[in-house]
Amino acid sequence: MERYLTINIELNCFLWYVYTFQPTNTSISRSSQDVIIWIFDPENAEPSERNNIATTPPLYSRTLSKQFWILGQFPKVKTRIKSNHYASTAFPEEGTSSHTNVFPSAP
Repeated sequence: MERYLTINIELNCFLWYVYTFQPTNTSISRSSQDVIIWIFDPENAEPSERNNIATTPPLYSRTLSKQFWILGQFPKVKTRIKSNHYASTAFPEEGTSSHTNVFPSAP
């Protein structure tokens, strides 16, 4: 008797997690938004990531994101209206303000 078993395992399945919030600095315009973006592994995600309520990357996701950063892979944000591109200049250290590490970049 022969059996055929299809196994669909997708390796390297990572997702981007995006947390947005309004800046607390009143000198920044109302139209601006601070964004924290990190990579997470759905198979090893914390409950807060799975439930989409995380506000900071858990240790595993932070380590994973840093590994991607070291390999030259990091997110770029493109605004819809003006098509501005933003990317971080350095891997943000925990507890630092995200907008201090972001610069406009070429498209």
